[in-house]
Amino acid sequence: MMKFTINAISVVIAMSANIALASPWHMVEKRSKQADEPVRARAYNIFEVEPDFLENLRLGQTVITLPLPDGKMVQYELEAYSVLPPALAAKYPDIMTYKGHEVGTPSNTGRFDISPRGFNGMFMHAGEQIFVDIQRNGTYAVYYKKDAHSMNGKNIKEIIEKSELKKKLAYKTEAARNEASYSKPELTQYSIAFSTTGSYTRFFGGQAQALASLTTLTNRLNEVYERDLGVRFVLADGNDNIIFENPVDDPFVNGKYPKFKNISTINAVVQREKLNSNDLGYFDIGHVVTQSEKDEGDAQLGSLCDKIDSYASYRSNAATGNKNPVGDAFFIDFVAHEIGHQFGADHTYNANKGQRESSMAWEPGSGSSIMAYAGLMGEQNVQLNSEAYFHSKSIEEMLKHINDREEQASNGSIKIEGVPSVLAAFPSSRCGTAIPNQNGDNQAPEITDVPAEHVIPKGVAFSLSGKGNDVDGDTLTYTWEQVDLGDATTSGDQLSSGRLATGPLYRYAAPTTSPVRHFPSLATQLKGEAEKGDVWVNVPRTLNFRLVARDGKGGGAYGETSVEVVDTGAQTFKIEPASDQRMLVGSPTTVNWQVAGTDRHPVNCQRVDISYSNDEGKSWQPLVNGVNNNGAHEVTIPANAGSAVRLKLACSDNIFYAITPKLATKSSDTPAPQPESNGGGGGGGSTGLFALLGLGIAALLRRREIMSY
Repeated sequence: MMKFTINAISVVIAMSANIALASPWHMVEKRSKQADEPVRARAYNIFEVEPDFLENLRLGQTVITLPLPDGKMVQYELEAYSVLPPALAAKYPDIMTYKGHEVGTPSNTGRFDISPRGFNGMFMHAGEQIFVDIQRNGTYAVYYKKDAHSMNGKNIKEIIEKSELKKKLAYKTEAARNEASYSKPELTQYSIAFSTTGSYTRFFGGQAQALASLTTLTNRLNEVYERDLGVRFVLADGNDNIIFENPVDDPFVNGKYPKFKNISTINAVVQREKLNSNDLGYFDIGHVVTQSEKDEGDAQLGSLCDKIDSYASYRSNAATGNKNPVGDAFFIDFVAHEIGHQFGADHTYNANKGQRESSMAWEPGSGSSIMAYAGLMGEQNVQLNSEAYFHSKSIEEMLKHINDREEQASNGSIKIEGVPSVLAAFPSSRCGTAIPNQNGDNQAPEITDVPAEHVIPKGVAFSLSGKGNDVDGDTLTYTWEQVDLGDATTSGDQLSSGRLATGPLYRYAAPTTSPVRHFPSLATQLKGEAEKGDVWVNVPRTLNFRLVARDGKGGGAYGETSVEVVDTGAQTFKIEPASDQRMLVGSPTTVNWQVAGTDRHPVNCQRVDISYSNDEGKSWQPLVNGVNNNGAHEVTIPANAGSAVRLKLACSDNIFYAITPKLATKSSDTPAPQPESNGGGGGGGSTGLFALLGLGIAALLRRREIMSY
């Protein structure tokens, strides 16, 4: 038996080694300092890939190996699809795009493309977003999104042209509040015309390379818009004819249109002219991207499928520029944001800067979703890069606008004038094209359970959990979003104080497969110090929350609840550790806590549960459940609980709780702690590991002696 066990372990190790050796990716350099200009990351590793990798993709390989920043590998299953229309795809056969999911974990998805430039990948693994970016020398930079350069400290010039649209959309938020689900049985495909300035094209090395970069950009946009809205983009026919190669004589900088100060308005004229001359095919939405020294964004709100007349294409009035127009900081924080404006979405941040929209200021400080201003609000930044997701309120805005445009298209009120060639080929009523799903009509998920309204004391942590279901069997992801409007914030201190009486306190968090969220986050609770947008509520107020479920195919659902925070007195509901900050294990000990008026109206918490964790909150082991909330109870923590624990005190029939700091354990015969020398216990990890290995080897040898008789 022992021989079999050792042989089996040897086989596993050998297989692992063979898998590593068989990988087409090889790390050639580690970089931990600030990257060269083409890489948007503070820390990354450089890989090379074998030539067969790209060739096998072109030949139809569907399962590929991808590198992780730490040198490990993961497998993804791919599905080919095209963001180029048939004529462009035939003209540029070396450009191919894919979407995919991690083998064994379908909720982890990604987008990939190959072109004469090489391979690009953006995918999820183990809760982290990872990028594989081609470099100019043919190598690849692999990094986590958390290591990507932020826009912190940058000044972005953004112009949102609202004209009459904002008046038309003013009622939409209330109109959509009571909707419980949303879904489109089919994807809607929109033709997008991307102009490029000469500086953008030169940055990538020419027309074909710029088209490849637009392919990467469009593919990345599709990951977001298809998942959140059921929308897919494909480049317009003739899009290569609006890729301008010379920065000196492109139409955006040479004074050809002196009446216009912004390249977005110039683009409206340029794309209309190219459409009229048949150099550019019909499109539903237009945009121009540029490489510029200053970060800039410009969009006409709601310009999707806007009118085209003999003067301009108003659906083309949008632009995005950046010094380094690659990577997610450009694709998501800039381009996806500006296109979001074109789909009717306004800003969602609540900081008192820039173009805050009070009716949509759902996120604290800078905010963190696509339509917020992550990294651009100085001391009011709650994070430095956007999450690649739309807030549910932004989704409401955009779906409302999409539906309005579809209705206008059906009754012929979208005007196309002054372009005879287009009118001959396309009716003026067109806005997007329905694409049937391969697996039949997509059904919207549903929220099957949200917590009832609760009253909790101020100064405590709480958690919200719910349930969802999808009749199609799609893997659902969830977010809990706070949905409260209020006064704009003016400082970073307000965001971490927990004392805002109105407006949002909690940042938007990216969806996960768990329908549970802790407020503040478990990481903040363990640290014991509030973060901006992640706080203990220290003032009486009402908090409104929304559980949002996504099916990954444009379908979603939500359910809402509220939490009433009240002041129960000067004390805070919490455990009071022993004076030496140590917990007795292996013997009965009394846990004391501050009831803090929680046993009285309006909280009425009569019973509590006490549990412990020895793995920093990853799991909790019950000690007692449903005991009287009277401030003291005897428990016995197991003797094998470890060297340190945390205790959790939770109201049995409510959502609030309190966690202690980390407490060293002691037994009844443990001597009093002595002063540490040489800096305490640092540096002991290796010794502990080898000690455990030694014990394991000794046990195996002993087992072999017993069994070999």
